[in-house]
Amino acid sequence: MSPPILEIRNITKRFGGLTALSEVSFAIAGGAFYPDSGAFPVGYRDQYYFADYVSKFVGRVDLANGNAAYAFASLSGSPVDLLVGID
Repeated sequence: MSPPILEIRNITKRFGGLTALSEVSFAIAGGAFYPDSGAFPVGYRDQYYFADYVSKFVGRVDLANGNAAYAFASLSGSPVDLLVGID
């Protein structure tokens, strides 16, 4: 297995006296670009989708919207890669 593309461990983020995140970790294990044309729905096109191994979710980066990142799907297992198929 290849090492993660990005790995962050044990992040804690506080705002004044409020702890927003405590000891959170994540790792981007793999990703894929959806092409800007083809059989994919318009809302999926020209987006980068990535898998988070530790937090078990798929995220997407909207390249046309200032690289804004969004959660796309939660997973039951720990993903190691993403592939784009024709289905």
